[in-house]
Amino acid sequence: MTCYSPLVRHLVPFFTRLDVGYAGGSKGSLVQEDAERYIRNLYPSQSLDSANVQKVATNRGATTVDNPVDVMAVVHNVDRSIWMEWSQDRINTGRLAAFFPDITKFTRRTA
Repeated sequence: MTCYSPLVRHLVPFFTRLDVGYAGGSKGSLVQEDAERYIRNLYPSQSLDSANVQKVATNRGATTVDNPVDVMAVVHNVDRSIWMEWSQDRINTGRLAAFFPDITKFTRRTA
């Protein structure tokens, strides 16, 4: 599906990875869908912010979110080399790249 996107064909794709634990709120699959929608709707000039990732879970009723939230993006360069950008704050691709959800996992703790 990613190959069909015109953004992938014209911008460097940053494939995002998230693994977030939280308590309370909706089940993980619903929060995951919201997070993937958030990532897909980012403009190339916007950053992927860990605070906004946490907000996705709290908007679905999470009472706590495990910190720190690591945001990662895998990049495949033109020369076929692969590198990963990682942050506990935010990742900014600049104007010539775009984010695409790759591995997104939200795990709800029930106690």
